[in-house]
Amino acid sequence: MLVSIILASKQIAKNDYIKLDSGQEATVLEVNWRTTLIKEIANTIISVHNSKIASSIVTSFHFQKAEVTARVDCGIAYGSDLGHIEKIDATLEVINTSKNAVETYVPIVVFTSFRDFAINFFASFRVKDVYSKVPLQSEVLKNIYKKFKEENIEIPFPQKVVTINKEYHNFKEFVMKFVLSSKIFKATVTEANLNYKGSITIDRELCDKAGFWIGEKVLVVSNTSGARLETYVIPGKPGSGVICLNGAAAHLIKKGEELIIMGFTLSDKPIEPKVVFVDQNNKIIEKSNI
Repeated sequence: MLVSIILASKQIAKNDYIKLDSGQEATVLEVNWRTTLIKEIANTIISVHNSKIASSIVTSFHFQKAEVTARVDCGIAYGSDLGHIEKIDATLEVINTSKNAVETYVPIVVFTSFRDFAINFFASFRVKDVYSKVPLQSEVLKNIYKKFKEENIEIPFPQKVVTINKEYHNFKEFVMKFVLSSKIFKATVTEANLNYKGSITIDRELCDKAGFWIGEKVLVVSNTSGARLETYVIPGKPGSGVICLNGAAAHLIKKGEELIIMGFTLSDKPIEPKVVFVDQNNKIIEKSNI
């Protein structure tokens, strides 16, 4: 019954080139009672049940007219002369020299959208049969590329533009370094506390004068033993003169040792560090920059 409907309708027949609503395009080889055999351009033979064809929207390129409209999509850079693009006869040149093109159909250029990187357009033309569509599209595309190259018309591609601050346009000159920013010179350890989790306790007044932040990482150097360690600052009672090594640091530096406590900062240029000089009781005797 289904094959009778298909044959009686005369909408598809052997050797027709059809397109199913599934997107498949192929040439009809034969219509049997249950199935229709079709062959794709890639030479793949597919058997489609007639119920599928009967219930599908089928486009036959051999029904009534064999001519097929084709198009080539492209994009041009912003700033291009759109009127000039329309006048370039890249498509017409190919159409006029191809026996498979429909000469009575005048090719057109249609601009379609503004995109992120380009103004999109397509060139539309007509070919005599569906089998000539792809080869002619290829020829038109190649000629558009050739003409645009000759005319210095840019076909853009996705890209990212990075704008660099003119102050740092030369990367060789842009260097970040850790530089000395604060120092307490010749402080005396007043206490070493193994039972604390860690850090160095510094008289809050000394912290403020030297510019140390609470929790700031510091380098501690003993002038007495030569020991060096890194830890972080916690504030002590202002004016007390306390310098206490806590936790594991107390194994390396003992009470009575003379210290230099240094802080560093990351900078792209030299800076003048704050230096605080103290006496044996950790009282400020001088504050200056190096």
